[in-house]
Amino acid sequence: IDAEYMGIFLMLKGPGGRAMLKCAAVGSRGMLPTSVQRRVDDVLIESFFLPDDGVFPGSKLPLLIYRSVFMREEQAISAPLYESLFKTNRWSGGWRAGVFDYHHYHSTAHEALGVFGGQAVVQFGGPTTSVTLRIQAGDVIVIPAGVPHKSLENTSDFCAVGVYPDGTEADMCYGSADERLQALLNIEKVPVPSCDPLFGPDGPLRVNWMS
Repeated sequence: IDAEYMGIFLMLKGPGGRAMLKCAAVGSRGMLPTSVQRRVDDVLIESFFLPDDGVFPGSKLPLLIYRSVFMREEQAISAPLYESLFKTNRWSGGWRAGVFDYHHYHSTAHEALGVFGGQAVVQFGGPTTSVTLRIQAGDVIVIPAGVPHKSLENTSDFCAVGVYPDGTEADMCYGSADERLQALLNIEKVPVPSCDPLFGPDGPLRVNWMS
């Protein structure tokens, strides 16, 4: 997977050549008190481009993984904690569950997952263009519309809050040929969210996705 230097992020090399991005401070609107949520410049963000593979649309926008966004020693990670933070930043429509164990994607909305329990190994991207990542409690994943994802394995206590930005609603797509044309049209219409789900309107998401 190729990942490019973008915006104000510092490119680092991680395992498997993946892009690991350390972001500079870009503001703190939308944040919970720092005793609960880490400052933006203390959060490691990993970025992956997952393009169209001919079956799954993928996206020109990068998948973003925010690692360890809460100070665990200060605050128990919980679903209500995520839901309050996401709501503050205009991400809503939430559910609490795991990740399906089959490829699926959304063509009408971007999605954020806030992991509040356990661990999982999740494949993002289709069978031919993908990255496999371990995610755990305290991680937040922002999945652009069109990027498929599936769980490969998980602990019994794995659970996440799922939300969508600015009142959008997510459909379900599975990579079938008969859904592809409409899905591509839908994805082109999905706007960049007005706020980063963690750090508000000046957060890394908008810096990354609008550059």
